[in-house]
Amino acid sequence: MTRVSNFAQSQALITEVLKVQERLFESQRKVVTGKIAETYKDLPRDSVVLLGAKTVESRTVQYQRTGVELERRLKVYDLQINELANIAVDVRQEVIGSTATRSGLSLMERVDALFQQAVRVLNTTLDGNYMFSGTQTDTPPVNISTLGELIALPTAADAFDNSLQKLSAQADDTFVMEYGVLASEAAESLFAAIKRVAEFDAGPSGPFSSQLTEVQRNFLLGELPVHIQIIDNLQLEVAKVGTDQQVLDEITFRHIETLNFTKLFISDIEDADAAEAVANLNQDQLALEGSFRVLAQITRLSLLDFL
Repeated sequence: MTRVSNFAQSQALITEVLKVQERLFESQRKVVTGKIAETYKDLPRDSVVLLGAKTVESRTVQYQRTGVELERRLKVYDLQINELANIAVDVRQEVIGSTATRSGLSLMERVDALFQQAVRVLNTTLDGNYMFSGTQTDTPPVNISTLGELIALPTAADAFDNSLQKLSAQADDTFVMEYGVLASEAAESLFAAIKRVAEFDAGPSGPFSSQLTEVQRNFLLGELPVHIQIIDNLQLEVAKVGTDQQVLDEITFRHIETLNFTKLFISDIEDADAAEAVANLNQDQLALEGSFRVLAQITRLSLLDFL
């Protein structure tokens, strides 16, 4: 005679229903999150590799942020050092103009205005930090503001308070980028040339007037070669900033490549196949519905059904 055990069958089916529910929950989680697992412990074979890849990704993202900030700063340096180079050109043109016309009328007024402009450029701030002060970003690199103060100094070098150390930033794992321009390196020779002209104007052979004397004209002619060297030096500073921008562009491109590869690598490990996850979810839903129907039928069975 066949024996019917409702309790044993029900318990077995309930266990199977719980398994199906667990699979359904896991399928739902994959569809919602798009991830194969929620924690590293759920990926025992790949957890170390995944953790390493995410560390590389995080570090690269930080380098990219540093690169964006460096790019912003280098653009400001480029603008300001080009303006300073143009000031040097204008000072030379004023000297040339005076020697050509043999007139010093308003020469010192124009030189003074250019000097004031140079001081403003060198004392430029970005986010509250002085750009041309090197690592001493809380101190104005130029400590004077008038030609009179420049004349009173023992040397033009005394007009500068900047640090002798440029700024630096970790651009990637192996490269620390030193960048920026120091006020003293860029403008000491320019200030020295302006100081000589101002001292001459204030000295026994001055002042420059509407009609230059031969002594005055010869002095100004003698200064012209120095001004050419000053302009060349400033153009070299412009070129250095341009080189820094090119180096940063190359580093930024490498970071983009690294980040793209790392994201794909991480995705291959932790991202669920969307189509497969949806298909599994549908199958598990059908399986659970079927399990509930069978369980309902089993619970209604009785020995009387077989008598």
